[in-house]
Amino acid sequence: MQAFRSRSELRQNLRRSFERMLSFYGFMVSNESEAESKQGESSESASFPPGAHTNISASKPLPYHIVRTPDYRKKFSNWAIRFDHNHLRITRILRCLRVLGLQTECTAFFDALERTFEDPRISISERSMGYWRLAVTRPLYLAPDDSKCKWLVDWEKEQENLRQADEEKLENERDEVQKKKSVKVIVED
Repeated sequence: MQAFRSRSELRQNLRRSFERMLSFYGFMVSNESEAESKQGESSESASFPPGAHTNISASKPLPYHIVRTPDYRKKFSNWAIRFDHNHLRITRILRCLRVLGLQTECTAFFDALERTFEDPRISISERSMGYWRLAVTRPLYLAPDDSKCKWLVDWEKEQENLRQADEEKLENERDEVQKKKSVKVIVED
């Protein structure tokens, strides 16, 4: 876990692999939601090149959405049915993204899966949706078989501490920007 956290190329490789799986399932990463894409219907593609969304400032993250690809119907026919072995794989992908700290990607993927589940033209079972929901909401230290993973208890605490540190850092950056604006206004007067 330390290696994954300290080596950006490992995180980048996971994102690339994740985006490859998204393509297989008929999804892609976009800076617009499906609703925004439909409203604009611009001729420009709103998708990122693979992995491009990761080279941005933490204080100004780009919007991150997962939307259907233009050929999604063909790709959905391979997995978006009542039950399919890919549903188990999706559960593992969601959990993996969370365990390895890619919460933004996990949340966006789950949102895309929920929209797919709610589509009346698609028949995904309640049971599969339930497993996906557990994969994104259940405490990480609880394994899918309900056993406790001791190392994940510690990992979850560590992640919460990192999240709090990131929030404090962003808050401090905002305060600094506000102070600079205040000083500039005083100097100009």
